[in-house]
Amino acid sequence: MVRCIPVSSGVVTACFRGRPLNVSVVQVCAPVADGGDEELEAFCGQVGNDLQGIPRRGVCVVVGDWGAGVRSGGAGWWRVEGRFGV
Repeated sequence: MVRCIPVSSGVVTACFRGRPLNVSVVQVCAPVADGGDEELEAFCGQVGNDLQGIPRRGVCVVVGDWGAGVRSGGAGWWRVEGRFGV
């Protein structure tokens, strides 16, 4: 690991030296869907700013919880979500 940058309580970036390319991993934990629009806009802006700071040469992987939730009564979505919303 070259560096680890905790951007906020919901975003952390880790950079790894690799061959032939370096790897940057951005771990996110998005606010829940019930949160306000301002909170979501601030989060998306923060992730966007963080992605701009990553070197263009290399691999960037963005992973995490994007605020997905399990819905009840998901008729028609069972092939996409699975039985438990996965």
